[in-house]
Amino acid sequence: MRACRKTQIRKIAAYAHTPIIVATSLKEMVKGRDYISLGFDGSVSKPVRLDDLKAVLDRVKSGAPPELSEPEETVSPTAMDGKNERSSVRSGRILVVDDYQTNQQVAFMHLTAAGFEVDLAENGQEAVEAFERARYDLIYMDIQMPVLNGYDAAGRIRDIETAHHRRQHTPIIALTANAMKGDEQKCLEAGMDGYLIKPVHRHQLIKTADNWIGLKSSRSSSPGSARRPDGADPDVMDTATAMEEFGDAETVKIVACRLIENIDQQLRIIRESIIDGNRERIRKEAHAIKGGAATMEAEALSAAAARLEKHSPCGTTAALDAAAGDLENQFFRFREFISQWKGL
Repeated sequence: MRACRKTQIRKIAAYAHTPIIVATSLKEMVKGRDYISLGFDGSVSKPVRLDDLKAVLDRVKSGAPPELSEPEETVSPTAMDGKNERSSVRSGRILVVDDYQTNQQVAFMHLTAAGFEVDLAENGQEAVEAFERARYDLIYMDIQMPVLNGYDAAGRIRDIETAHHRRQHTPIIALTANAMKGDEQKCLEAGMDGYLIKPVHRHQLIKTADNWIGLKSSRSSSPGSARRPDGADPDVMDTATAMEEFGDAETVKIVACRLIENIDQQLRIIRESIIDGNRERIRKEAHAIKGGAATMEAEALSAAAARLEKHSPCGTTAALDAAAGDLENQFFRFREFISQWKGL
């Protein structure tokens, strides 16, 4: 479709010789789409990193010939993997199942940068359908999801393995925001092989994948810690840990801005749901914000969302209003912090 749009633009005389750069998803870049051969003058993956965009613009402006390896360079392991992880040889196909877009993007970025092939699903039903179509070496499965929850999805996947006589047992690792007594046993009874507690950090995702899929070369040491930048406010966001997780300040800000866009919409839904008395919707939105904020190391914001989630089933309207107000205040603090943070 993008190629067709490019052709239409070329038909306009004023743009016949204007360079065209395509901005596409990281997932498509990883799949090796050769946009140069489609007639584009360059390509960058979304979210667009300023350094990547500048490099492509400089090449196009200089008139240098297209580099066919450009998409591969865009998704090669970066500093977030550390020098020793960068030399590790990984392979394997992983299915990440999570209904929150920010969590999907973060897991996809970390795992693909480490060398894995990654597919995404937004709920348990999509996960089951994906498993019927393809073979996976590992599945990361969120528990609380719409349409079909993680427990039921895991059970159906095990039924498919039995019905189709698949010899390979696909490991399923639950992703849960709560670690309550009996949760581990419940995961095992549903056919899962273990669980990780949210927020799930980069090293946990990669280490778990290495344990289940196997790493073809060993790492001599773990990545070093990032330095805490000036102006950091650990009460709003642990920037040092976030930079260690995402690799650099620029990527942290890109993902944080995506999260801000999501939460801004979710807060409007929460306010409407309080008026309508839709407590389940309040709980689901608060739960999603809690996980997304924790992924970004925004502890105060995550804690405020957790309090609203706790009040949502049977709290009074006044309690819901107060908790929602607290969540909004923490969101405003986080948004202001990100807008001012230089990431130095």
